[in-house]
Amino acid sequence: MLGRLSVALLASALALAHAGGARAMSFGSDTLKDASVVIVARGEINIGDDERLHRFVAGLPPNTSLVGITLSSPGGNYLEGVRLSTTIRNSRLITAVTPNSICASACFLMFAAGNTRMVFGNGRLGVHSASLAGSDTMSAQAVTTLMARKASEYGVPPAIIGKMVTTLPNDMTWLTADDYVAMGIIDASTGAGGQASTYQPGSALVPGSGRQPDPMPTSVPPPPAAGPPAVAAASGPAFAAGLQDRQRLEIWYTQQTGEYLDGANWWATNRAMAARSGWVCNHPSPVWLRGCTDAQKLFAVPDQRRKLESEYRLGWNSR
Repeated sequence: MLGRLSVALLASALALAHAGGARAMSFGSDTLKDASVVIVARGEINIGDDERLHRFVAGLPPNTSLVGITLSSPGGNYLEGVRLSTTIRNSRLITAVTPNSICASACFLMFAAGNTRMVFGNGRLGVHSASLAGSDTMSAQAVTTLMARKASEYGVPPAIIGKMVTTLPNDMTWLTADDYVAMGIIDASTGAGGQASTYQPGSALVPGSGRQPDPMPTSVPPPPAAGPPAVAAASGPAFAAGLQDRQRLEIWYTQQTGEYLDGANWWATNRAMAARSGWVCNHPSPVWLRGCTDAQKLFAVPDQRRKLESEYRLGWNSR
Protein backbone atom coordinates (compact mmCIF):
# COMPACT_ATOMS: atom_id res chain seq x y z
CA MET A 1 0.00 0.00 0.00
CA LEU A 2 1.38 3.42 -0.94
CA GLY A 3 1.68 5.69 2.11
CA ARG A 4 0.51 9.30 2.23
CA LEU A 5 4.09 10.55 2.51
CA SER A 6 5.15 8.69 -0.64
CA VAL A 7 2.17 10.08 -2.53
CA ALA A 8 3.02 13.60 -1.41
CA LEU A 9 6.70 13.23 -2.37
CA LEU A 10 5.88 11.83 -5.77
CA ALA A 11 3.26 14.50 -6.39
CA SER A 12 5.66 17.31 -5.53
CA ALA A 13 8.27 15.98 -7.95
CA LEU A 14 5.83 15.38 -10.78
CA ALA A 15 4.26 18.80 -10.49
CA LEU A 16 7.36 20.00 -12.36
CA ALA A 17 7.24 17.32 -15.04
CA HIS A 18 6.11 18.13 -18.57
CA ALA A 19 5.46 16.10 -21.66
CA GLY A 20 8.31 15.82 -24.16
CA GLY A 21 8.04 15.89 -27.93
CA ALA A 22 10.37 12.99 -28.64
CA ARG A 23 9.21 10.55 -31.26
CA ALA A 24 10.93 7.56 -29.68
CA MET A 25 10.65 6.68 -26.00
CA SER A 26 13.32 8.30 -23.86
CA PHE A 27 14.19 7.50 -20.26
CA GLY A 28 15.32 9.87 -17.54
CA SER A 29 14.93 10.09 -13.78
CA ASP A 30 13.72 12.40 -11.01
CA THR A 31 14.97 12.19 -7.42
CA LEU A 32 12.40 12.70 -4.67
CA LYS A 33 12.98 14.38 -1.34
CA ASP A 34 13.46 11.02 0.37
CA ALA A 35 16.25 10.20 -2.18
CA SER A 36 14.14 7.61 -3.96
CA VAL A 37 14.04 7.76 -7.76
CA VAL A 38 11.25 7.91 -10.31
CA ILE A 39 11.90 6.91 -13.94
CA VAL A 40 10.58 9.41 -16.49
CA ALA A 41 9.43 7.77 -19.74
CA ARG A 42 8.34 9.90 -22.69
CA GLY A 43 7.63 9.27 -26.34
CA GLU A 44 6.44 6.54 -28.68
CA ILE A 45 6.97 2.87 -27.79
CA ASN A 46 9.33 1.09 -30.19
CA ILE A 47 10.91 -2.36 -30.41
CA GLY A 48 13.92 -2.50 -28.08
CA ASP A 49 12.57 -0.02 -25.50
CA ASP A 50 12.31 -2.66 -22.76
CA GLU A 51 16.00 -3.48 -23.16
CA ARG A 52 16.85 0.23 -23.31
CA LEU A 53 14.98 0.75 -20.02
CA HIS A 54 16.98 -2.04 -18.37
CA ARG A 55 20.23 -0.54 -19.67
CA PHE A 56 19.24 2.88 -18.35
CA VAL A 57 18.49 1.51 -14.88
CA ALA A 58 21.68 -0.59 -14.91
CA GLY A 59 23.56 2.71 -15.22
CA LEU A 60 22.12 4.06 -11.95
CA PRO A 61 24.01 3.63 -8.66
CA PRO A 62 23.45 0.17 -7.12
CA ASN A 63 21.82 1.60 -3.98
CA THR A 64 19.20 3.51 -5.96
CA SER A 65 15.67 3.02 -4.63
CA LEU A 66 13.27 2.88 -7.58
CA VAL A 67 9.70 3.67 -6.59
CA GLY A 68 7.86 4.53 -9.78
CA ILE A 69 7.71 5.48 -13.44
CA THR A 70 5.94 8.45 -15.02
CA LEU A 71 4.40 7.93 -18.45
CA SER A 72 3.78 10.34 -21.30
CA SER A 73 3.22 8.37 -24.50
CA PRO A 74 0.69 8.06 -27.34
CA GLY A 75 1.46 4.32 -27.52
CA GLY A 76 3.32 2.49 -30.25
CA ASN A 77 4.37 -1.13 -30.67
CA TYR A 78 1.90 -3.30 -28.76
CA LEU A 79 4.18 -6.29 -28.19
CA GLU A 80 6.91 -4.04 -26.78
CA GLY A 81 4.24 -2.47 -24.59
CA VAL A 82 3.54 -5.94 -23.18
CA ARG A 83 7.25 -6.42 -22.43
CA LEU A 84 7.48 -3.02 -20.72
CA SER A 85 4.33 -3.68 -18.71
CA THR A 86 5.77 -6.98 -17.49
CA THR A 87 8.94 -5.18 -16.40
CA ILE A 88 6.88 -2.62 -14.49
CA ARG A 89 4.78 -5.29 -12.80
CA ASN A 90 7.80 -7.40 -11.81
CA SER A 91 9.55 -4.29 -10.46
CA ARG A 92 6.48 -3.33 -8.38
CA LEU A 93 6.65 0.26 -9.56
CA ILE A 94 4.11 3.03 -9.04
CA THR A 95 2.84 4.26 -12.41
CA ALA A 96 1.77 7.84 -13.00
CA VAL A 97 0.60 10.03 -15.88
CA THR A 98 2.19 13.47 -15.73
CA PRO A 99 0.27 16.76 -15.93
CA ASN A 100 -0.83 17.79 -19.45
CA SER A 101 0.16 14.34 -20.72
CA ILE A 102 -1.57 11.33 -22.22
CA CYS A 103 -0.90 7.62 -21.81
CA ALA A 104 -2.80 5.86 -24.56
CA SER A 105 -2.94 2.65 -26.55
CA ALA A 106 0.02 0.39 -25.64
CA CYS A 107 1.05 2.86 -22.93
CA PHE A 108 -2.18 2.12 -21.05
CA LEU A 109 -0.99 -1.44 -20.44
CA MET A 110 2.22 -0.06 -18.89
CA PHE A 111 0.12 2.16 -16.65
CA ALA A 112 -2.20 -0.70 -15.68
CA ALA A 113 0.80 -2.80 -14.59
CA GLY A 114 1.59 -0.37 -11.78
CA ASN A 115 1.62 -1.49 -8.16
CA THR A 116 -0.21 1.80 -7.49
CA ARG A 117 -1.67 3.98 -10.28
CA MET A 118 -1.80 7.76 -10.24
CA VAL A 119 -2.95 10.51 -12.61
CA PHE A 120 -1.80 14.12 -12.18
CA GLY A 121 -3.77 17.21 -13.11
CA ASN A 122 -5.40 16.87 -16.51
CA GLY A 123 -3.43 13.78 -17.55
CA ARG A 124 -5.52 11.38 -19.63
CA LEU A 125 -5.71 7.65 -20.29
CA GLY A 126 -6.89 6.31 -23.66
CA VAL A 127 -7.64 2.82 -25.00
CA HIS A 128 -8.39 1.22 -28.35
CA SER A 129 -7.83 -2.04 -30.17
CA ALA A 130 -4.61 -2.94 -31.96
CA SER A 131 -3.76 -2.51 -35.62
CA LEU A 132 -1.03 -3.96 -37.82
CA ALA A 133 0.33 -1.62 -40.49
CA GLY A 134 -2.67 0.58 -39.79
CA SER A 135 -5.21 -2.18 -40.53
CA ASP A 136 -7.69 -3.99 -38.30
CA THR A 137 -6.75 -7.49 -39.52
CA MET A 138 -7.31 -10.87 -37.91
CA SER A 139 -3.70 -10.77 -36.67
CA ALA A 140 -4.32 -7.36 -35.14
CA GLN A 141 -7.35 -8.73 -33.34
CA ALA A 142 -5.18 -11.53 -31.95
CA VAL A 143 -2.88 -8.84 -30.52
CA THR A 144 -5.93 -7.10 -29.04
CA THR A 145 -6.82 -10.39 -27.33
CA LEU A 146 -3.29 -10.56 -25.86
CA MET A 147 -3.66 -6.98 -24.59
CA ALA A 148 -7.05 -7.74 -23.06
CA ARG A 149 -5.71 -10.81 -21.25
CA LYS A 150 -2.74 -8.87 -19.88
CA ALA A 151 -5.02 -6.05 -18.75
CA SER A 152 -7.20 -8.60 -16.98
CA GLU A 153 -4.13 -10.02 -15.24
CA TYR A 154 -3.39 -6.51 -13.99
CA GLY A 155 -6.87 -6.15 -12.52
CA VAL A 156 -8.35 -3.83 -15.14
CA PRO A 157 -12.17 -4.00 -14.79
CA PRO A 158 -14.08 -5.83 -17.56
CA ALA A 159 -15.92 -2.64 -18.57
CA ILE A 160 -12.62 -0.91 -19.42
CA ILE A 161 -11.31 -4.00 -21.22
CA GLY A 162 -14.54 -3.93 -23.22
CA LYS A 163 -13.78 -0.36 -24.28
CA MET A 164 -10.30 -1.45 -25.39
CA VAL A 165 -11.60 -4.35 -27.46
CA THR A 166 -14.51 -2.54 -29.12
CA THR A 167 -12.83 0.79 -29.93
CA LEU A 168 -11.48 0.71 -33.48
CA PRO A 169 -7.73 1.20 -34.02
CA ASN A 170 -8.19 4.62 -35.66
CA ASP A 171 -10.36 5.85 -32.78
CA MET A 172 -9.72 6.42 -29.07
CA THR A 173 -11.85 6.04 -25.94
CA TRP A 174 -10.72 8.26 -23.07
CA LEU A 175 -11.32 6.87 -19.59
CA THR A 176 -13.81 8.69 -17.41
CA ALA A 177 -13.80 9.60 -13.72
CA ASP A 178 -15.94 6.53 -13.07
CA ASP A 179 -13.33 4.38 -14.83
CA TYR A 180 -10.65 5.87 -12.57
CA VAL A 181 -12.66 4.90 -9.50
CA ALA A 182 -13.21 1.37 -10.85
CA MET A 183 -9.46 0.93 -11.43
CA GLY A 184 -8.52 2.40 -8.05
CA ILE A 185 -6.54 5.22 -9.68
CA ILE A 186 -5.32 7.91 -7.29
CA ASP A 187 -6.10 11.46 -8.38
CA ALA A 188 -2.74 12.89 -7.35
CA SER A 189 -3.79 16.47 -8.12
CA THR A 190 -5.96 16.32 -4.99
CA GLY A 191 -3.22 14.98 -2.83
CA ALA A 192 -5.11 11.94 -2.82
CA GLY A 193 20.92 -4.92 -5.10
CA GLY A 194 23.77 -5.37 -7.73
CA GLN A 195 23.71 -5.06 -11.49
CA ALA A 196 21.67 -7.58 -13.44
CA SER A 197 24.03 -10.02 -15.13
CA THR A 198 21.89 -10.49 -18.24
CA TYR A 199 18.88 -8.88 -19.80
CA GLN A 200 15.67 -10.88 -19.97
CA PRO A 201 12.46 -9.41 -21.44
CA GLY A 202 10.15 -8.39 -18.65
CA SER A 203 12.67 -9.01 -15.84
CA ALA A 204 12.65 -6.77 -12.80
CA LEU A 205 14.75 -3.62 -13.00
CA VAL A 206 18.02 -3.62 -11.00
CA PRO A 207 20.21 -0.53 -10.59
CA GLY A 208 23.82 -1.03 -11.53
CA SER A 209 27.23 0.41 -10.77
CA GLY A 210 26.55 4.02 -11.65
CA ARG A 211 28.75 3.81 -14.75
CA GLN A 212 27.33 4.82 -18.12
CA PRO A 213 25.91 1.65 -19.71
CA ASP A 214 27.09 0.41 -23.05
CA PRO A 215 25.28 2.11 -25.91
CA MET A 216 22.47 0.29 -27.61
CA PRO A 217 23.22 -1.12 -31.04
CA THR A 218 22.15 1.14 -33.89
CA SER A 219 19.50 -1.36 -34.93
CA VAL A 220 17.55 -3.78 -32.78
CA PRO A 221 16.48 -7.02 -34.45
CA PRO A 222 12.74 -7.62 -34.31
CA PRO A 223 11.45 -10.32 -31.93
CA PRO A 224 10.74 -13.74 -33.37
CA ALA A 225 7.35 -14.00 -35.01
CA ALA A 226 4.62 -15.36 -32.77
CA GLY A 227 2.88 -17.19 -35.58
CA PRO A 228 3.99 -19.87 -38.04
CA PRO A 229 6.87 -19.15 -40.44
CA ALA A 230 6.14 -17.34 -43.65
CA VAL A 231 5.35 -19.48 -46.65
CA ALA A 232 7.79 -19.22 -49.50
CA ALA A 233 5.29 -19.92 -52.23
CA ALA A 234 1.68 -20.93 -52.61
CA SER A 235 1.13 -24.57 -53.44
CA GLY A 236 -1.88 -26.82 -53.69
CA PRO A 237 -5.64 -26.24 -53.69
CA ALA A 238 -5.95 -26.30 -49.89
CA PHE A 239 -3.35 -23.51 -49.59
CA ALA A 240 -5.23 -21.45 -52.18
CA ALA A 241 -8.53 -22.08 -50.38
CA GLY A 242 -7.08 -20.93 -47.06
CA LEU A 243 -5.70 -17.75 -48.60
CA GLN A 244 -8.95 -17.04 -50.46
CA ASP A 245 -11.12 -17.60 -47.37
CA ARG A 246 -8.91 -15.23 -45.36
CA GLN A 247 -9.15 -12.55 -48.04
CA ARG A 248 -12.92 -12.88 -48.27
CA LEU A 249 -13.32 -12.59 -44.51
CA GLU A 250 -11.12 -9.50 -44.30
CA ILE A 251 -13.02 -7.86 -47.16
CA TRP A 252 -16.28 -8.63 -45.36
CA TYR A 253 -14.94 -6.95 -42.21
CA THR A 254 -14.08 -3.74 -44.07
CA GLN A 255 -17.72 -3.42 -45.13
CA GLN A 256 -19.17 -3.55 -41.60
CA THR A 257 -19.75 -0.66 -39.20
CA GLY A 258 -21.24 0.29 -35.86
CA GLU A 259 -22.80 -2.18 -33.45
CA TYR A 260 -22.82 -4.89 -36.11
CA LEU A 261 -19.01 -4.63 -36.36
CA ASP A 262 -18.72 -4.58 -32.56
CA GLY A 263 -20.58 -7.89 -32.37
CA ALA A 264 -18.47 -9.41 -35.15
CA ASN A 265 -15.28 -8.26 -33.45
CA TRP A 266 -16.39 -9.77 -30.15
CA TRP A 267 -16.76 -13.20 -31.74
CA ALA A 268 -13.49 -12.89 -33.68
CA THR A 269 -11.65 -11.99 -30.47
CA ASN A 270 -13.32 -14.45 -28.09
CA ARG A 271 -14.16 -17.47 -30.23
CA ALA A 272 -11.28 -19.60 -28.94
CA MET A 273 -12.37 -18.99 -25.35
CA ALA A 274 -15.99 -19.54 -26.39
CA ALA A 275 -15.13 -23.00 -27.71
CA ARG A 276 -13.57 -23.94 -24.35
CA SER A 277 -16.09 -22.24 -22.07
CA GLY A 278 -19.34 -22.59 -23.99
CA TRP A 279 -19.83 -18.85 -24.50
CA VAL A 280 -22.48 -17.78 -26.99
CA CYS A 281 -23.40 -14.51 -28.65
CA ASN A 282 -25.56 -12.66 -26.14
CA HIS A 283 -26.39 -8.95 -26.20
CA PRO A 284 -29.49 -6.77 -25.78
CA SER A 285 -28.84 -5.05 -29.12
CA PRO A 286 -30.24 -7.08 -32.04
CA VAL A 287 -27.75 -5.42 -34.42
CA TRP A 288 -24.79 -6.41 -32.23
CA LEU A 289 -26.22 -9.90 -31.86
CA ARG A 290 -26.61 -10.31 -35.62
CA GLY A 291 -23.02 -9.23 -36.22
CA CYS A 292 -21.80 -11.72 -33.63
CA THR A 293 -23.81 -14.65 -35.00
CA ASP A 294 -22.87 -13.85 -38.60
CA ALA A 295 -19.18 -13.80 -37.65
CA GLN A 296 -19.65 -17.11 -35.83
CA LYS A 297 -20.98 -18.68 -39.02
CA LEU A 298 -18.23 -17.18 -41.19
CA PHE A 299 -15.43 -18.40 -38.91
CA ALA A 300 -16.84 -21.90 -38.38
CA VAL A 301 -15.50 -23.62 -41.49
CA PRO A 302 -12.10 -21.85 -41.66
CA ASP A 303 -11.44 -22.53 -37.97
CA GLN A 304 -12.26 -26.21 -38.44
CA ARG A 305 -10.13 -26.55 -41.57
CA ARG A 306 -7.18 -24.78 -39.95
CA LYS A 307 -7.21 -27.41 -37.19
CA LEU A 308 -7.34 -30.35 -39.59
CA GLU A 309 -5.45 -29.25 -42.73
CA SER A 310 -1.91 -27.94 -42.42
CA GLU A 311 -1.79 -26.68 -46.02
CA TYR A 312 -5.05 -24.75 -45.59
CA ARG A 313 -3.66 -23.28 -42.35
CA LEU A 314 -0.51 -22.12 -44.16
CA GLY A 315 -2.63 -20.40 -46.78
CA TRP A 316 -4.78 -18.71 -44.13
CA ASN A 317 -1.72 -17.49 -42.22
CA SER A 318 0.17 -16.31 -45.31
CA ARG A 319 -1.54 -12.90 -45.28
